[in-house]
Amino acid sequence: MYKLFFDGSVRNGVAYYGYVIYRNDKKIYSNCGVLLHEDNSSIAEYVGLICGLKRVIELKGPTKEAVHIFGDSLLIIQHLKKKQIKSKRLLPVFEETKLLLLQLNWSIAWIPSKNNSEAHKMARSINV
Repeated sequence: MYKLFFDGSVRNGVAYYGYVIYRNDKKIYSNCGVLLHEDNSSIAEYVGLICGLKRVIELKGPTKEAVHIFGDSLLIIQHLKKKQIKSKRLLPVFEETKLLLLQLNWSIAWIPSKNNSEAHKMARSINV
């Protein structure tokens, strides 16, 4: 079983994201990035999720192994559980996320920020 934790943030008008992947409760991959011309934290959260999903798909290959996704953005979790979105600005990243999720046996859950500390640290580890 895979677990994917994702996070995003904005500091000084620059968006940052990070994600951490576990397999059978062992950390196997983490990464982070920056979106220089973005100032929306929800987009940063989505990009962290998208990058994490792409990496999980690469790592697990064609297996049907489950992927449990965790994030501290209630907005993103609600979008994906309801499979709908109102914001036109978030629509492209929402649609890309949905396409990636079609390739997976997945579940998603909201967690408090304190339980998302590794992804949180990844999203804040870059200095621009």
